[in-house]
Amino acid sequence: MKTIKSITASLALLSGLLGANIIHPEASKAAECQASGSITGANFVTRYGTGAPGDPDGTESGEGMCYGTPSTYEISIYEMGVCTSAPITSSSSTVAADATSGFATTDFDSVDTSVCTTTTSGTWTGDLGGSASFDMGTGSKPAAGTYTHAYIILGNTFGLKGSYELTDGGGTTYYSNGDASGSTNVDSTTGTATPVAFTETLTSFGGGSCVHVGREEFTTGTAGWLSAVVTDSTATTPSVATTCSSGSINRIVGMFEPDTPITISESTTGLKVTFTVTSSGMSVIGDGSGAIDQLGSGPFRTKFDIIE
Repeated sequence: MKTIKSITASLALLSGLLGANIIHPEASKAAECQASGSITGANFVTRYGTGAPGDPDGTESGEGMCYGTPSTYEISIYEMGVCTSAPITSSSSTVAADATSGFATTDFDSVDTSVCTTTTSGTWTGDLGGSASFDMGTGSKPAAGTYTHAYIILGNTFGLKGSYELTDGGGTTYYSNGDASGSTNVDSTTGTATPVAFTETLTSFGGGSCVHVGREEFTTGTAGWLSAVVTDSTATTPSVATTCSSGSINRIVGMFEPDTPITISESTTGLKVTFTVTSSGMSVIGDGSGAIDQLGSGPFRTKFDIIE
């Protein structure tokens, strides 16, 4: 009988790392949205803040936004695997173990997956709306042993559409109009909404400046460190990009180092990967006065299960 146990039980690739940089500051940790159609605009502001710098709302530091569920969330995934040492390293020896900002071009500037076993590879492009699991068909079963890191290679463009309703006026729905976020990209209606798809592209983790690396520590769920870099599309060892132009960046490489290493046994028969964007994949951004101003990309969550 096959049994499944989680080895990275709620690895969330949060917006500070994978959300489009024009939406959020690097360290934004927004809350999950109340269900669409369940709160007024005034309550949205009370709960999530106005987005003004230094505006405290008691719990969420006044981001003025929350994470909702998109109706479409398209992404390309190229490769995943587990590693016996870090596949993303630094030329600099001065990077602090707990650094999350202030990176130089020599910090986390090299990707080498030769220390990894590729468990899935190829190209998977699809819609994570709701949730999705996949097997890209090629790859290898890791040898029995202990693995200190896991990695994933993604495309750097995200295709989304969605809507969010406030109860004001009998129900006003704000829906994507096809423009990327950065300025108002929603229309509103009191009737049936028809969201329009839009695309967002990640070229930097710096919230507008050129920063090729992002890092975040997880202290709940599966504790550990997630690091990600923007790279070119070289198949074997992607080169980390230090200029944040769309022409030079085609991939995102993420590396997770759990506090407790991953153990693969002789009885392991497979690896299942499940993605979800429910209450996470769409940023719902208020205008500070009780209306919705923007819809943008948010984090997806990844769960790896070993099958024995």
